[in-house]
Amino acid sequence: MKKLSTIPTMNFPKKSGTYNIIQFYIEEKPYLRFGRNLDMKKYPDSYEGSHQQIISHFCEEADSNAQTVERVGNGRASPINVPVLPSTPTDSIDCILVGAGTCKLDLRPDALRHFTDFPVEFYGNSIAYNRMICSYHLIQMKDEFKANGISIEINDIRYDLDK
Repeated sequence: MKKLSTIPTMNFPKKSGTYNIIQFYIEEKPYLRFGRNLDMKKYPDSYEGSHQQIISHFCEEADSNAQTVERVGNGRASPINVPVLPSTPTDSIDCILVGAGTCKLDLRPDALRHFTDFPVEFYGNSIAYNRMICSYHLIQMKDEFKANGISIEINDIRYDLDK
C-alpha cells in the first residue's frame, strides 16, 4: 500500500452534480471519496459511480488488492460480492468504513444559486454496506470542504460545529 502522506484525504469533484460517497478512516484520520457524477451516467442501472466502484477505485489508488465479501442488498434476493476497504492483517494499514450515501453538489457562485438551494446536501445510505451518512465524519472533514470553497452545516443537534 502507498504511504498515507501520498493519499489525499478527499477527491473533491470539479463539477456540480450528484455523487455517491464513502466515508472512512485510515489510522484515525478521516477520508472521503466521491464516485462518478450520477447525473452523467450513460446507463442508469450500471454500477458506474456506485459505492462498490468507489471502494474498488480507492484500493487501486492505494495500491492495495480489493478483497470482496458476500452481502445481500440492492433489492436482490441472492447475495452479491462487494469490494471492501483494506483491513486484513496482511495489509499495512487498517481502513474502517463509517459512512456511505449520496452528495448533491452545487458549485455555482452564490449569486447564481436560488436562496433555498444549498451548495452541498448529504443524504441516503448504502444497502450493500449497511451504512448511512456519518455526520461526525463530515464535521471532521469541514476544513477540507472549506479549502474547496464549500461551507458545510450539519443540522444535527448532537454536534456543536465550534468544537
